[in-house]
Amino acid sequence: FLDELLETLQSTIGDLSPHQRLTFFEAVGYMVGEVEDERYRNTQLERLMFACNTAWKQQMELGAQNQAGLCELSNLYTLAEIVRTNVRVCSAMGYSFRPQLQNIFLDLMHVYKFFGETILEQVREGGPVMIQHKFIKVMRVVRVETLKLLEVFVTSSANNEDVANNFCPVLITAVLTDYERGEPVTRQPEVLQLF
Repeated sequence: FLDELLETLQSTIGDLSPHQRLTFFEAVGYMVGEVEDERYRNTQLERLMFACNTAWKQQMELGAQNQAGLCELSNLYTLAEIVRTNVRVCSAMGYSFRPQLQNIFLDLMHVYKFFGETILEQVREGGPVMIQHKFIKVMRVVRVETLKLLEVFVTSSANNEDVANNFCPVLITAVLTDYERGEPVTRQPEVLQLF
């Protein structure tokens, strides 16, 4: 059943609203998370996240060519949806989500940092009212969802040593440095939950 579901994934989710897609991905994430064979589970996770990862790679390529392109509203919405999808699948799979997180982790931290710097720059130039601008709000959504993803993964970790050695050094540097440098209005209170 799972193979068939993942085979027809794109046609299945094609008519769903964004909220319904998130629920669908979470439900399939529960099914994938229950697969006992680790290799097979990782293969199924990769299949589940294929379209999401393809869109992520496209956004990262765009950012590599022109970072300002990531700040366009349509690209911000795409990034927000991608990170939200990862949050939902991670919440369903727990620590078994590790291969997927490892796949996007460094880019995710770069995006988090870049959006933090952009928000801070906009606030310093235009004042605290800039926080109300649509593109800043969506950047903040991406950042909050990133923190949710990391919190869900860390709290569900079955291997604290792995998390401490392979994720925490980059996470601490990116998130806490950003928090420390930010103006009070630009800081994400969710950082305090994560740590």
